[in-house]
Amino acid sequence: MPDHNSNLFEYIKTKWGTESPSSVVAKIGTGDRLATEAFGLSPNTKYRSQVAQAGAIDKLLGFLIKTDKPFRDVLIPSTTTAQISCPSTWLNLLNNFCQDGFLTPESLARDVQYKIIINLGPLFQDMSNLEQRKLFGDRDMWIKSLMFFCNILSNLLSSNFDRIGDFLLKQKALQSFLVRALFLPLGEPNIAREIQEFSEKREDRVPKPDILGTSSTFAACAIKALWTKRGGKNPDLIENWAATPIAPDHPLRLMTGLLQLLQWKTHGNGWYKGGYSAALTIFLILFDKAERLSGPFGVDSVSEVLVGICRQHLIQYAPLSRDRFLVENVLTGMVATGAALMTPLVNGKQAPVDYSVAKAIRAGLFDFLIESCDTNDSRLANMIEGSIRTAKVCLVLDETQKALQELAPSIRAKVERIQDRHPVLLPPLQHIHELLDNPLVKAPPVAKTCAFCQDALPPPQNIQKCPFCKTIVYCSKECRHLNWMIHQMECPGKRKEPVAQTPEQLLADGKRFFTLHISKMLLQAS
Repeated sequence: MPDHNSNLFEYIKTKWGTESPSSVVAKIGTGDRLATEAFGLSPNTKYRSQVAQAGAIDKLLGFLIKTDKPFRDVLIPSTTTAQISCPSTWLNLLNNFCQDGFLTPESLARDVQYKIIINLGPLFQDMSNLEQRKLFGDRDMWIKSLMFFCNILSNLLSSNFDRIGDFLLKQKALQSFLVRALFLPLGEPNIAREIQEFSEKREDRVPKPDILGTSSTFAACAIKALWTKRGGKNPDLIENWAATPIAPDHPLRLMTGLLQLLQWKTHGNGWYKGGYSAALTIFLILFDKAERLSGPFGVDSVSEVLVGICRQHLIQYAPLSRDRFLVENVLTGMVATGAALMTPLVNGKQAPVDYSVAKAIRAGLFDFLIESCDTNDSRLANMIEGSIRTAKVCLVLDETQKALQELAPSIRAKVERIQDRHPVLLPPLQHIHELLDNPLVKAPPVAKTCAFCQDALPPPQNIQKCPFCKTIVYCSKECRHLNWMIHQMECPGKRKEPVAQTPEQLLADGKRFFTLHISKMLLQAS
């Protein structure tokens, strides 16, 4: 038996465009599933516009102004065709029509958006009520519709027709709802958990949608659109939104909670498809408003926190997908980090650039840059080079110099590992190597004795390194082979996060691992 998607594609292929627009509108008015979904999915833009002009949007809005009634009472019963099973289908459809360019001509698109915004009241009242969380009296329908509703708001606020956004701003609950939707994982974990559990239990969607992450994403995009389009003309708007609580009676505000939200480690995949970069853009707007100072964000060093956030993104998202969002996210992260490094003059005094750069280096700035090189996307080259130049300029400053001296061995080892894979972004790696070779970076050798036998190391050209982590050194190949039974336990961790070690630390580690693996050593010796 053919599934619904097969039926839908067959309907679009054979019937869509052959019926009169008025008959399609009549079907949509009964809740017919095929006609409704084809209205939003069909590539036939001319026919779509004809159906819209014939009154299809009015039919959809006619359903959505009755959200106080049970869902089945809103539909006209039919025994001949499959009907819409959830109002999220209507919201997803309206979301398409809120996008600029989805309808032609432009005058029709404008009229449709006006029509949607004028009739949005009942839907907005129910969807923005995070205490009740019911749509057509049903909790599941509210959850299914949440990400589509947030997307509708995002598209309307970014509309080319400014009066659309102006009208939407008159909704008193808009500000509170968007901030709460953005911060659901952090501000209202019980609601977030409820949404997450619903998503995980769904059996009708494969893969299962990330409703929570995608809803937060569209909320972030909505705030970003609002601030970028209207913030310049109305500076008070940004300050007012920045002071909005992330949840009722919560001590954190949008401004003070934003970095904590970006640090949240359980974001779903949907968050990294636009929400992450939008939140970083919101941060940049606020950072400029705060004269690039860390205090207003409730942290000691913004640069230190941002480096951790950017590295977490690469570790969490890059292995999942190498799509356009990866590059967008990494680039936005580099822009934000770069802004945090180069602080401006404030009241005639220079903010501590040296402190910011050193904090970022110790938090893993060069690890982030090297890992970004490993994405093999040439679009990142200029931003990586810019961060390297910033560190080079600050190399004459005490704190930056100390930070690089401390971390030079581990940074050098990571560069060597990435170079062995012959990445596309080889020049930035070479420039990092050149920076570490600067006489000002007087980094001590990783060790002066063999990691296995503790004899003095031979001349540099004869030193043997672990070929995998590049951090452990030996006096000979024999010692390297004999030590592998011990070193193999720690080697994977050093490849991911190499730490510079003194000879004393190496000796202590050697004794510890020798004790743990004495039986293996005796077996190998025999």
